[in-house]
Amino acid sequence: MLRKARAGPNIVQILGHKQNYPEYGDQTLFLEYCSHGDLVDYKSYVHRRNAIVYVPEELIWHVYIQLSEALDFLHYGPPNTERGDWRPIVHFDIKGSNILVAPGPTDMTPQIKLADFSRSGTPDHTHPSGMTIVGTEDYLPPEQPHINHKGDVWAVGCVIHWLALNAPPYNHREHQIIFQRYRKASSETQNAEMKLKLREDYRRECEGIPRVMHPIDLSIEEWLATKSKDQEQRVRWHSDSAKKHIPRWSYAYSSVLNAWMMKALQTLPQDRATARRLVSGMIPVGKRAIEAIQKGSVFDVDGDGDIIMG
Repeated sequence: MLRKARAGPNIVQILGHKQNYPEYGDQTLFLEYCSHGDLVDYKSYVHRRNAIVYVPEELIWHVYIQLSEALDFLHYGPPNTERGDWRPIVHFDIKGSNILVAPGPTDMTPQIKLADFSRSGTPDHTHPSGMTIVGTEDYLPPEQPHINHKGDVWAVGCVIHWLALNAPPYNHREHQIIFQRYRKASSETQNAEMKLKLREDYRRECEGIPRVMHPIDLSIEEWLATKSKDQEQRVRWHSDSAKKHIPRWSYAYSSVLNAWMMKALQTLPQDRATARRLVSGMIPVGKRAIEAIQKGSVFDVDGDGDIIMG
């Protein structure tokens, strides 16, 4: 699948492969070198190098733009491809650790490369593991296990949410309860069939975990101001997993970035933006937002979704 995808923009390039013996079909792939590691590593690097706790908006726009270009190629093929001439590719496992980063002109403008196509397939793909769902639980869309190309768009929205709030839109507290129950039951049996059943049950339970989308255009003070005093106390003293989606700093992103993130995180697939919509609508807006940020201008968005300078 990676061989088919490698001609696309912002997709890691395969340079060659080597057959591993004696395991039939087991190969080592040689990929282009991305010296900044994955996006998880790069996020930490930006924090350290710039002595900041948040991810700058300019960087988030660059990530969003490049991932959207990669998805547009996977889902619709090269430019000018006729409908029906391209069999769409669905990545199925987009997350920070599967996005590689190579140096760009500045720290805010790196090259983004979508990687790890081990779970990729076509929209009617049935995963060979027999699991009802594939991918990483907290990046999977609400419509699982019936995932198609719209699930990739959801995952990209999750990446943006994670960059802004340090967590994807997922109820981590409920997931921890399910995971601890699964881990305890799994440790109490050595039966392989039982372990597989427990794993399948765990994945099915994860399907029902609520998605928790939070706006990224609020600072922590603004976020807390929307809560009652009782809620505020629970927020301040709750466990770390329950605080995953609360802004951690007095920094708010633009309303236009929030709006485009939410278009990728619509609960119903039919309401969610496509990669083509992100390319035609979000990218022009994002480029104007980046230009405004680089000039130090205040900007907002008008009723037509266009950037206006303050």
